[in-house]
Amino acid sequence: MKRILYFLPAVMISISGYSQSYHKKALEYYYMGCDMMEKNNYQVAVNDFAEAISIDPLFKEAYENRGVARFRLNDIRGAIEDYNEALEMDPNDFSTYGRRGWAKYVIRDYPGAIEDLTMAVQGAKYLDKYYNMRGEARYQLRDYEGAIADFSRVTKSFAAIRSEKATAYFWRAMSLIELGQKDNACSDLHMAARKGYMKAYEVLRVICE
Repeated sequence: MKRILYFLPAVMISISGYSQSYHKKALEYYYMGCDMMEKNNYQVAVNDFAEAISIDPLFKEAYENRGVARFRLNDIRGAIEDYNEALEMDPNDFSTYGRRGWAKYVIRDYPGAIEDLTMAVQGAKYLDKYYNMRGEARYQLRDYEGAIADFSRVTKSFAAIRSEKATAYFWRAMSLIELGQKDNACSDLHMAARKGYMKAYEVLRVICE
């Protein structure tokens, strides 16, 4: 059985695997919810996943995807509740720690975000996005050295995609600015701009010209 998981905007991919549910009707609602996600009809998706959960309360993927749909609807706390349920069933689902960590970031629970994202980088695939997320949370807490360490992992990563590297260079530059390292910051801003991070151009004009 195909498993479909929808992630946050920065990490929206599909994963193949096996569904936990053996309830035919629950699966029907689940796949209807996935179809609604594809069509950006998130409220209907929430309703479909809720139906799947009502039939099979242990349907972990339905909780995960309902959490993502709720996140898309800006129901961040509802999303966190769904991620909590999924992690109760599988405490080793590192990607769900990543999704919950970003949701906590959005509501400015930066310590909680760092805790979850630290779990995510221990075992999730595609680690670079989680290092960027944790770096941003550390930046918000003024842990600039910790933030730089996370962003530097991404800039040195062979697996990181262009947009992830652009984000890392930009936010490392912002951290360096806070530490008074203007020259290094400007170098990073130029790298971020070359890789397409548009906000880097604005900061370059203010800081480096």
